[in-house]
Amino acid sequence: MQPGGAGEFEAVGRGVVEQGADRAAQAFGGDGGIAVGGVRALGVVAQAVLGGIGRIGGGVEHQPVLRGHRTRFAALAPFAALTAVLGRHRHRGDGQARDQAGSEAGPELEAGGHGDPEKKGCGYYRPHRPKCKPFSTVTSLLCLADVLDPAACAAARAQFAGLPARDGRATAGWAARGAKQNQQLDPAHAGVRELRDRLAAEVAAHPMLRQFARPARLGEPLLSRYGVGDAYGPHVDDALMGEPPLRTDLAWTLFLSEPDSYDGGELVIESLEGETPVKLPAGALVVYDCGALHRVAPVTRGERLACVGWIQSRVRDSRQRALLFTLDQARRALHAREGDSAEFLQLSQVHSQLLRMWAEA
Repeated sequence: MQPGGAGEFEAVGRGVVEQGADRAAQAFGGDGGIAVGGVRALGVVAQAVLGGIGRIGGGVEHQPVLRGHRTRFAALAPFAALTAVLGRHRHRGDGQARDQAGSEAGPELEAGGHGDPEKKGCGYYRPHRPKCKPFSTVTSLLCLADVLDPAACAAARAQFAGLPARDGRATAGWAARGAKQNQQLDPAHAGVRELRDRLAAEVAAHPMLRQFARPARLGEPLLSRYGVGDAYGPHVDDALMGEPPLRTDLAWTLFLSEPDSYDGGELVIESLEGETPVKLPAGALVVYDCGALHRVAPVTRGERLACVGWIQSRVRDSRQRALLFTLDQARRALHAREGDSAEFLQLSQVHSQLLRMWAEA
């Protein structure tokens, strides 16, 4: 994940900013949040600012704890609506949060058969959780389902098979070269560039990604193939890539293989509080902080195909990005319920002023 001399891919917006309100309103429904392991998405996003950690994947789960957010926000009138949303789960215990996840999933969990504990992906690893929601986040991760539809994923996999590949170490920085063992499609081939740019344009056009990442530039993506025995050991992505240099604030992985077609191959993101393994359905996307130590676990069966890339954000501080995203989702949910209320206008004013303070033109 450390290309040397990677060029620049400019995102094609396709009017996604205008689409953002509709997509957010559809995703959040009527009450302004989506259940993620019993904690609503707004509260979990705020965790990137206020502390705590969750998991996507197997292993022990650390339930989110929003530390002192009610008292921090209560003194500011424009944050009143946000305080109510973030405070909703403050005193909820682990068991109650799990029960809430099941009750909020309701018929969707039963009718869709999403309780299968053997399935993997965003929310797949625990039988009480629903499948990957249209929008969900855990700590500093953003997971988006169905960035590509099944037909587009199948077409990408078929195209993958006929394109030339090279040793993936050619695109790794000197420090990570010894840890990397995979293949990457050769960008010198016109077919590789066409597939790469088409997939990256779908990622760049997603309105929720644009709200979360505030992209200024997208780096040139890579198309990677991991076969049996391939892996990428712990590493940190280069801070600067390409020419002119792209500052890598965020990285993304678009999964192209179905999770049951291969074993292993999880993207494992490390933090002070443990590891977060991520293995999503084909067509789903994960976005995460480039400063995190991360790895790809060895593939023990099948083949893992993915497209990976990097984002330079207009807001370089991850805590500021998380706060802006949380405010944006809160005001959109409020507008869906109340329209242009006084509280909505206050939240919009705060969001706009913070963006002016923190964004780089």
